[in-house]
Amino acid sequence: MKRYLVTLGVFLLMVITLLIGSSLVAVSLQLVSIEDVVSVFNGIYASRDFRVMLGISGFVLAVLGFVIFQWVTLKMQREKTIAFTTPDGQVTVSLEAIENFIRRVTKHLHGIKEIKPDVVANRKGLHVAARVTLFEETNIPEISEEIQRLVRKKIQDMLGIEENIQTRVHIVKIISKENDSGPKGTPGNEPLSEPVTPYRDYPEE
Repeated sequence: MKRYLVTLGVFLLMVITLLIGSSLVAVSLQLVSIEDVVSVFNGIYASRDFRVMLGISGFVLAVLGFVIFQWVTLKMQREKTIAFTTPDGQVTVSLEAIENFIRRVTKHLHGIKEIKPDVVANRKGLHVAARVTLFEETNIPEISEEIQRLVRKKIQDMLGIEENIQTRVHIVKIISKENDSGPKGTPGNEPLSEPVTPYRDYPEE
């Protein structure tokens, strides 16, 4: 029902926008005189039926606009999260949280300077696009396969579901270790420990 209301509202808004736009163009080109515009408004104010119809139309448009706003907002929120059901209810996870998790679980891989994941969720599953900066002498096929395998395994373990996860690796830069300033979390600094899966140590009730 809501989908039909949204479709109807979009159609009506399109028609009204076209009418208003055409009227403004006509006035700007002086195709309509001021007397005609004033006459139309005077006719609306003078007729009770016109005023009632105008009020009802305005109310319907306001309701449809509110429904469309809610639908668009809800759709945007759904696109930024994934949801699954447990025996106790529904659980939602933000895609940003998954992106941060991917950064943590892949930063210990040898040869990676930086990784910037972008996660998109749709009906076919999760799609991860990873933009990676590598150090020289890194085997690109091996590290790409390792990133894809690790991302799929860790996300499935974290969510506890067999969600379809497709990972695309894009190498954006290859740098030498000599030119690396050595920020925290990269090779050449303190050794990195294996990342911990979230909620692993959370006490059971």
